[in-house]
Amino acid sequence: MLFGQRVKERRIELNLTQVALANLVGIHQSTIQRIEKGTHKRGTAYSIDLALALKVSPEWLVKGKDDSSTNNLNNNNFHEKNNLDLLAQRIAILETRLNTLEFGVH
Repeated sequence: MLFGQRVKERRIELNLTQVALANLVGIHQSTIQRIEKGTHKRGTAYSIDLALALKVSPEWLVKGKDDSSTNNLNNNNFHEKNNLDLLAQRIAILETRLNTLEFGVH
């Protein structure tokens, strides 16, 4: 299964529309559509944001596997450290985006 297929499968499991997922991630619905179809050239660039929104590990989303016995972050077997690592990565991304906006770096 490919990245976009895993995104779509998990989105449907969570009963999310493309619009709802796009709002959670902070991107346009058409970007979600292209990611799911596999036509977005940089779809994996959103892997951390999508993983957080879809409650799965980025490794599972990108590669189809991870170190845990399940792909679901809600499972008690998934260590809290992994959740904290994901949040730290997300914060770093947001800080970079904020700096880009503040200093006009493109």
